[in-house]
Amino acid sequence: MKNSIFQAFLQKSLSKKPEVTFFLCFILCAGTSYAAFEDIGIGARPMGMGGAFVALADDAYATSYNPAGLGYVKNFEAGFTRINMFSGAVNYNYSVVAIPMGSAGGLGFSFGMLKDESSIYSENTGSISYSRLLVEKLSLGANIKMLSTGFDDSEWVKDNPYFVETSTSGFTFDVGILAKPVKGLSIGLVGQNLIPVNVSVSESEEDKVPMNLRFGAAYNLAPIAANAQQPVLKEVLETTTISVEVGSRKERETNALKARAGIEAWFANQILGLRAGYNMKKVQDTSSSVCIGASIRVPLSGILLRLDYAAQIFGSDLQDRLAHRISFGLSF
Repeated sequence: MKNSIFQAFLQKSLSKKPEVTFFLCFILCAGTSYAAFEDIGIGARPMGMGGAFVALADDAYATSYNPAGLGYVKNFEAGFTRINMFSGAVNYNYSVVAIPMGSAGGLGFSFGMLKDESSIYSENTGSISYSRLLVEKLSLGANIKMLSTGFDDSEWVKDNPYFVETSTSGFTFDVGILAKPVKGLSIGLVGQNLIPVNVSVSESEEDKVPMNLRFGAAYNLAPIAANAQQPVLKEVLETTTISVEVGSRKERETNALKARAGIEAWFANQILGLRAGYNMKKVQDTSSSVCIGASIRVPLSGILLRLDYAAQIFGSDLQDRLAHRISFGLSF
């Protein structure tokens, strides 16, 4: 049945960019290698570190990586991210708000929308997040999420028997833990999409959003900064964090193993931030990407503005295999 949808798609998309054709063929025809709601990485700051953020999760983007991190967020934060992949063939917009509530915990709201350039296919994710400190060094958090997919109502969709409906949706949830056992060290664990959601638009098969398991550790070098002799080096070490992470995602009948690592450092009185990271995925074959990123903070009348950028390089062909992420945020 997927052959017929593939043929119909080709008739519609051959005149489009080749990257669009690649992306939609990937969605519709990849068989066991694809599952909906692929973890593409949200937020320019986390992805500047290769996506190794489950044990850091110290800003509003904790809603996507580890909701337990909201328990440690002290200020109101809002953020917006724009992701551009495959020369604009795939775009993702994401908005998030984090609201600290003192001893009552932390609350978060987020919404993300993925679309291809021709608007044939879309994925939407909306979530409500809550976190609370169980003790000073341990936080527990959860997301309730609504996931939905949709295809346009053009003739090639209407005339294709594969489609029983053009959109579908369902609810699932995430649970995360974030522990800070000693100064500088944090450990994070999160289970995502713990209730299977079938987002297939056909009666002939299921397309369940797979569960993600992620475990990581992050270490801030501040405890060893006291040994630095030079003031500049001491300042850099105090704001440098190293993070590593491993994860597993069930994709149809195959377990995808993922590894991520990243480093972040702040300079010039924490006005300028620089990052680098590495991201690896192993299914049957191994694929990897390298990430670099930067941030600038601008204090303005009690409000801290932050602009983040990250570039993710999937291979040597920078034109077709480069993903850009730009995030804008504020906190007060």
